[in-house]
Amino acid sequence: MIVDHVESNRPKGDEVVRTQNGRYTVALMVADIKNNQAFFVRQIRKPAVNELNPTGELLEVCAGRVERGETISQTAKKEIKEELRIEVSENDIEWFFDGKPKYPSPGILDEMIYFGYVLIDESQIDKSTDLGGVAEEGEIIRRIGIKFDEVVNLQFDDMKTTLIVSEFLKRYQKTFERRN
Repeated sequence: MIVDHVESNRPKGDEVVRTQNGRYTVALMVADIKNNQAFFVRQIRKPAVNELNPTGELLEVCAGRVERGETISQTAKKEIKEELRIEVSENDIEWFFDGKPKYPSPGILDEMIYFGYVLIDESQIDKSTDLGGVAEEGEIIRRIGIKFDEVVNLQFDDMKTTLIVSEFLKRYQKTFERRN
């Protein structure tokens, strides 16, 4: 990342954290409606290590940065496979907020996140392992399946996960009816 500091004659607060490898990311809820389950990733995030979270371990929705030349749906499909070991079709991914990205922290970051979800069935899950991530990127990720009645009571430390779970649960009944 590059931190741009604006000239000292500019107002304080004009610092911008710019991402080097693209400013867009995707975040996705992956849900198996038939089995009443949502899938999350558990991983250590170094920036999350602090006095409230000494290990830095977070429970999050699947997410990743959109690389140059990729569509958001291509990135979503790739990240779901890499992190959760679940196969999906790009056509099955649905986007919240009319497919428009949102700023997670516009006071400092130039990053924008596309929020979506995909409904799966258990045949799409690689059951040979619950470990995901890309070794070359130093990722050690565990797939965690959680029943929806437990998800509604969880408190997430990650803002993107909190938002996407809330949006998904607002649509849960409608989504379930459409699936059946």
